[in-house]
Amino acid sequence: MKGISITAFLIIICLPNYSQELRGIVIDENTKRPLTDVSVFFNGTTRGTKTDRNGNFKVLAPENQKLPLAVSAIGYNSLLLTEYPADKSLKILLVPKIYELNEVVIISKRSLWEKSIRNNYLNTFRRQFIGETVNAYTCKIMNESDLVFQYDENRLLLTAYSLRPLIISNKSLGYQITFYLDAFEYSQIPYSLSYTGYYNFREDSTLNSKERVRAENRRRLAFLGSRMHLMRSLWENNLDSAGFTIKNSDNKIITYDSLVVERDSSDKYMGSKRTYNVAYLSKTSRSMMEITKNNVYFNKLGYFDPYGIKWIGEMGKQRVADLLPYDYIKIKH
Repeated sequence: MKGISITAFLIIICLPNYSQELRGIVIDENTKRPLTDVSVFFNGTTRGTKTDRNGNFKVLAPENQKLPLAVSAIGYNSLLLTEYPADKSLKILLVPKIYELNEVVIISKRSLWEKSIRNNYLNTFRRQFIGETVNAYTCKIMNESDLVFQYDENRLLLTAYSLRPLIISNKSLGYQITFYLDAFEYSQIPYSLSYTGYYNFREDSTLNSKERVRAENRRRLAFLGSRMHLMRSLWENNLDSAGFTIKNSDNKIITYDSLVVERDSSDKYMGSKRTYNVAYLSKTSRSMMEITKNNVYFNKLGYFDPYGIKWIGEMGKQRVADLLPYDYIKIKH
């Protein structure tokens, strides 16, 4: 199987208040000068800011929840902080990127053959990165020209990265996503897919009131049965009421106590390396969750260590077009 690493609303999930302010400064590691206009955000959320002309920033942090802090700027290697003191000012050093000469491509001088090959790479990238679900139909990368592709014929491996953050318009869910793509690798034979990077969300301000209502409905549908939904339900220990069933390879139902290790009131982990079958509103499992390392961290927002779980089946098909921010609040009529 394939796998990858409305008139009135009622809020039915309460997420933590963003009451803790995180402060700091971002500087160039080589020159020690402060960096302006650097994006600082909690990865996968709508919460973020940019540094001022003195390199300073402040951003509201989720209370009692650990979320990685991403720091990204054009011309520098992105940085992801998973451990940081929330009560002290941060000093963050960014390292300038070094580009090889062959990474510079003059688009106007491409031959028709080169343009045809690039279009093939783009189509493959869109399918594997954006996805092929209903939400993907209206999800568009606004600056595809910034993508750089390389293809290894011996390994049948397509790789990609972007010189600038990808600006993704998801009209279906009503978000604009800024995605700092560090690496993308795809092989058809044998099938493998992996991509890494950091991203944040912004509400699409171009939607009218009716379009916003439709987007909210689609967000709810995207949430139900998603990886985020599963992780939030597991955190709350309400898999049954949420419609999820997790079974082991012997087809035995896995309980919360046998899967989750609690360190304290805010830290929870999935214990050991194993593969589980996941069913949603069905007796038949359509997804598999492969825990690839011991003690995989997850929290009540639905965030989990992305390097600790491999998804197969229906949940493995969810791509960028189906992403919701971790601070998404599920609502219903």
